[in-house]
Amino acid sequence: MTYSWANSSRIHRVGRAHAVQRDVDLDKEIIRDKQGRRITEERAREIVDELLPELRRRGRPSLTGGNEHSPTINVRISKALEAAVLTTATRR
Repeated sequence: MTYSWANSSRIHRVGRAHAVQRDVDLDKEIIRDKQGRRITEERAREIVDELLPELRRRGRPSLTGGNEHSPTINVRISKALEAAVLTTATRR
C-alpha cells in the first residue's frame, strides 16, 4: 500500500519498502492510501484490527484443522530404531 501525507504544502509518499519514521496525528495531517482515500485515526484502528489476527498467526497450519493446536509427541529412540523409521518413511 502507498500512503501520502501533506506537510507544509508538500506531499510525501511512502511505499511498502519504507516506513513512516514519526508519529502522525491522522485527524490533523492528511494521509491518503493508494486509492486516494483519507486515512483517519478511526480507519487506522480498523486496518490494525483487520491485519493483526493474520500477523499473530505463527508457524505451520494445524494438522487437526481450524485453529486447534496439533498435539506433538517427543520420544527418545535408539540409532537403530531411528534408521528403521527413516527407511520405512522414505519407502512411503
